[in-house]
Amino acid sequence: MVVSKAWTLRQHFQGFPKASDFHLREETLPQPKNGQVLLEAVFLSVDPYMRPYSQTMMKEGDVMIGSQVAKVIQSYNPSFPVGCHVVSDCGWRSHWVCDGAELTPLLPDWPQDIPLSLALGAIGMPGLTALYGLEEVCEIKKGETLLVNAAAGAVGSVVGQIAKIKGCRVVGCAGTDTKVSYLKELGFDQVFNYKTVTSLEESLREAAPHGYDCYFENVGGKFSSVVMPQMREYGRIAVCGSISMYNDTTSQTGILSTPQTGILSTPQTGILSTPQTGILSTPQTGILSTPQTGILSTPQTGILSTPQTGILSTPQTGILSTPQTGILSTPQTGILSTPQTGILSTPQTGILSTPQTGILSTPQTGILSTPQTGILSTPQTGILSTPQTGILSTPQTGILSTPQTSILSTPQTGILSTPQTGILSTPQTGILSTPQTGILSTPQTGILSTPQTGILSTPQTGILSTPQTSILSTPQTGILSTPQTGILSTPQTGILSTPQTGILSTPQTGILHHRVQQHYTTDRYLFICQGCLFTPICSYCICVTESVEMFMFNIWLLYVFIFQGHMYTPI
Repeated sequence: MVVSKAWTLRQHFQGFPKASDFHLREETLPQPKNGQVLLEAVFLSVDPYMRPYSQTMMKEGDVMIGSQVAKVIQSYNPSFPVGCHVVSDCGWRSHWVCDGAELTPLLPDWPQDIPLSLALGAIGMPGLTALYGLEEVCEIKKGETLLVNAAAGAVGSVVGQIAKIKGCRVVGCAGTDTKVSYLKELGFDQVFNYKTVTSLEESLREAAPHGYDCYFENVGGKFSSVVMPQMREYGRIAVCGSISMYNDTTSQTGILSTPQTGILSTPQTGILSTPQTGILSTPQTGILSTPQTGILSTPQTGILSTPQTGILSTPQTGILSTPQTGILSTPQTGILSTPQTGILSTPQTGILSTPQTGILSTPQTGILSTPQTGILSTPQTGILSTPQTGILSTPQTGILSTPQTSILSTPQTGILSTPQTGILSTPQTGILSTPQTGILSTPQTGILSTPQTGILSTPQTGILSTPQTSILSTPQTGILSTPQTGILSTPQTGILSTPQTGILSTPQTGILHHRVQQHYTTDRYLFICQGCLFTPICSYCICVTESVEMFMFNIWLLYVFIFQGHMYTPI
């Protein structure tokens, strides 16, 4: 059984650490089991990071954190034979039993003239920190100028040496003249005691008049505030620590560095910077800024802002906003919204929507749609369309069109038009018009009218009427009628008839036929020939009387001849 001594944290540090903040206690360790080893400490590390990390990683009564070089004094693990040396993170204790999972073995042929303590310094964690900070964070290049403060410390001294090996110009500072001399021995190009110089700002400028390409930060506080203005464009800063602040009881001003989180803080502006991520934070406003991308974030509202483009983004809703134009965009739906005008736009379909009026607009086609009424409007042509009824309206001309029936309507005049047939209809009067033929039709009366000729037609009776001449015509019989005079005319035979008087006239022969009476087979006729009266003996009329006589056979005839207003008997 082995009794181990361990230094524990009695109470958290206030200001500089004191012996009373620690407590040394003894503890009995169990016998190592299969796969385990028993370690005995050779060197313990005392590093600056322990001071701030103890505040967050330890509670009172815990064994003080830290690394150690230990020797294996008992082993049940073939990977770690007795007598070998390892680096362990088991803290400030003299002995420890572990399974070897977190042990780092030292080289078995470690040079005898190299102290094993360097495994906790230049060859250990501090050396690796220096190498990583220069190569990965600063990406230092040959010919560049590097500034490192706390340059005589475990990390700073290695930083300067590596930078010189890489061909850089190195400026270092320390807090004592002895340390300054040590830095000169290491080959630093410019060194000074920052505690004794008249002006830190002037000393830094004199050491590098053209500024610094890289800054390896170990001190923080006011020192960093002075360095920042002297960084060159595209300069890089590796924030390793801020030892000047670890024991402060009152917060400093200027650009501050918190090595646990890698955060730089400027109390005057309230800005926090995390160099690893490039994020700047202003706790007062809750704004986070990523200079590389130009994005600002307000965690409370979830809004992201890109000042270069003026775009605001709310990841929860997926809405993008451009304050300059007042446009809101929802990438998931592709909808753009302009709150000032109330217009919504869907770029994929080209549709614009104004929710206040319910109007949808498709700029490509010029069509406006009002879903509430179902009306579509094409401003270029002035046409309004109601898909439910199929009616098209042209407000400029007042014409309504129903494509299904091909009917056009002009409400002002009450006229309906069917372009396929050329028919115009006036529902108020019942008149139908065919402009091509000039025919007007009144379906109620069945009358057709041809205004050019003045002819009216009644298809049911077959009668044609010419109002100007008062003539009626029946095409089926060839009869023309003049109602004012009572005369009927048959153009095919040349016969005129006056039904009131019973007179028939044949203008071609000049003969008037007047039926006086009719008894069985007896007829009396009056003959007038060329305005003269002739007896039957007259050679001109003999043919007539004979033809009549022949026609009437042996019927007794009485002839009356009129000559110049006188009547004569056959005698």
